[in-house]
Amino acid sequence: MSTIRHEEVGVIRQPSPSVWNRFRLTRMQELGLGYFFHEEFFGASPNILVAAETTPQFGPFGVDADTDTVVTALSNFGGHVDIETDGDDNDAYAVFTKPWNKTVLNSSQPWAFETNVHLGDVAMDGGMFFGLVENAGLSRDVVADDAGGLITESLIGFQILTDNPDAIDAVYRLDAGTTVEMIADISNSAAITRAGGTAAVIANDTAFKLGMVFDGRDQLQIFFNGYKVWTETIDGTVFPVNVEMGLVGFALKTGAAAAESAACDWARGAYGERA
Repeated sequence: MSTIRHEEVGVIRQPSPSVWNRFRLTRMQELGLGYFFHEEFFGASPNILVAAETTPQFGPFGVDADTDTVVTALSNFGGHVDIETDGDDNDAYAVFTKPWNKTVLNSSQPWAFETNVHLGDVAMDGGMFFGLVENAGLSRDVVADDAGGLITESLIGFQILTDNPDAIDAVYRLDAGTTVEMIADISNSAAITRAGGTAAVIANDTAFKLGMVFDGRDQLQIFFNGYKVWTETIDGTVFPVNVEMGLVGFALKTGAAAAESAACDWARGAYGERA
């Protein structure tokens, strides 16, 4: 038997020890020192197929979607929720919490999130987002119409846009300012190679993990498949600090009149006591 070390990336299907080593998750919950959730998207119930439905339907996540979006459970081990849009322009689906947290510099209050997803078609005419979005922007429209950009609210996370649908970019924005790209095309960049991973474009129906960790001071770390690929020093004049945000487990929008699909295995988040 081997010991799991905190720097390990973990297997694709499971949360990454390298992301979660900072959080005493049980202690946080039992002593009220923070907040933690892990949601397994085992399937879907018919009552979520309602426009503008924000009542929690997946644990902490509410849902906002077009009424003709089809949500089903995939039968692979552990279950995934599969999202398939109809063939209409700008069809959209999103699951999100609200409110969730703030990034407060030098607070000793870290936060982290990680999700496991895969795309039905990496050449899709559409866009996706995973991460934190200012509460006012939490809806199916996190990805802007035509999937060429993101909503004009503060955000921190990962984007996939229609102009380069097999590339995952780590980004942030303050209010309606310019979107700052910390690292582009994460899976196929030199950063993943330097971190010890293998550079490769993402593929159809192939799972990958995306994670971020704020250290409670001024460092934001970016993880792909458990490998730390970037560290951003936060500048509070251009980064959304002290902004109340919700966690978007995943958001999908079509960029043209064509059906698209994506699936999610799980999403987890935590903030609170420093380990």
